[in-house]
Amino acid sequence: SYSAIFSDAYGLRESDDVRMAGVRVGRVEKIELVNNNQAKVDFVVQNDQKLFGNTLASVTYQNIVGQRYLALSLGKTGDTNVLPGGSTIPLERTDPSFDVTTLLNGYEPLFSTLSPEQADNLTKGVIQSLQGDQASITSLVDQTSTLTKTFAGRDQVLGNVITSLNTVTSNLAQQNDSLDKTITNTRKVVADFDSRRPELVNSVGSLAQTLRRVSKITDEVYPSLEELITRQPGFAKHMVQSEPKIAFLAGNLPLLLKGLARLTGDG
Repeated sequence: SYSAIFSDAYGLRESDDVRMAGVRVGRVEKIELVNNNQAKVDFVVQNDQKLFGNTLASVTYQNIVGQRYLALSLGKTGDTNVLPGGSTIPLERTDPSFDVTTLLNGYEPLFSTLSPEQADNLTKGVIQSLQGDQASITSLVDQTSTLTKTFAGRDQVLGNVITSLNTVTSNLAQQNDSLDKTITNTRKVVADFDSRRPELVNSVGSLAQTLRRVSKITDEVYPSLEELITRQPGFAKHMVQSEPKIAFLAGNLPLLLKGLARLTGDG
């Protein structure tokens, strides 16, 4: 087992992975506070894995959920001798945890303008960059540059909108006389309606009274009509029985009317 001293081990938990070159080689055993403001992380690695005097330890961001792992790598300088079990990696050879929430909060205004896929790609780029992936760092810079250009373009569009609104405002200002006339005419119409308020109210009252009378007449006639149609042996049956007479009357009615017309004309 080994230990490492960190100024900040935020997010690292017991049983989290210990990795070398991204490969799991051990686990975190214990985390405790030492020297009042430092974190001591005890961890174990597989028997076939060796640590050296120039080994570097860092708390590395693993995913968007917030998990971390302890990453071990070889430094370019320092003692290359094998570290015996129970050794401690000193503070100057460790990199503390980084609170990625602050960084992601800085991108929050951008996330609201991106599609879910774009936001996911950007987040992955941030995480991979924090993990030391140089290609992801380049990609993140490119994406940020593209977003900057996008916002610059929108800023230009916004400027055009403001310019157009300014033009409209200027035109309205130039047509001040027309606006005044429109407002004045509108006030006259409203004032005319107000002056005729009693007449309008009386008209509405008369209309309501007329509708009540029609409703009353309908109520009075409806029972008689219903009785005529529904009585036995039935209104329709009487009409069927009288069909020949009705047909005769309909056929001769025009002749009768013509005769009456002649009599009226002669008279």
